[in-house]
Amino acid sequence: MEERNEEPSDFGRRRRVWAGGLCSASGVVNVDPNLKKRVTLPPEVAETVAPGQDTSDLRVDARDGCLMYRHVGPVETTYIPLRTKKGRPICIKQEA
Repeated sequence: MEERNEEPSDFGRRRRVWAGGLCSASGVVNVDPNLKKRVTLPPEVAETVAPGQDTSDLRVDARDGCLMYRHVGPVETTYIPLRTKKGRPICIKQEA
C-alpha cells in the first residue's frame, strides 16, 4: 500500500474563518446619521412612554423631530421610534 503525504486542505481553515465572521457580526450597532442629538425627557412626557422602552439613550431624528430609543436585540442594536402608551410616536417641535 502506498502512503500519501498530502498537504491538508485549507477548506477547514476557510470554514472556521467564515464561522468566526458570523459570530463577530452579532452585537452590531446601527446608528443612523440622521439621529442628531441626545435628549432627556421631561417628567410629564416620560409618564406617557409605553413600558419596555429604554429611555436612557434617546436621540432626535433630524428628518421628522421624532424621538428614537436604543433597542438592544438578540442580533443587533439599533434605534427605533419611542412610542406612547397609545402607540403614537413621540416627536418634538423642530426649530425653524
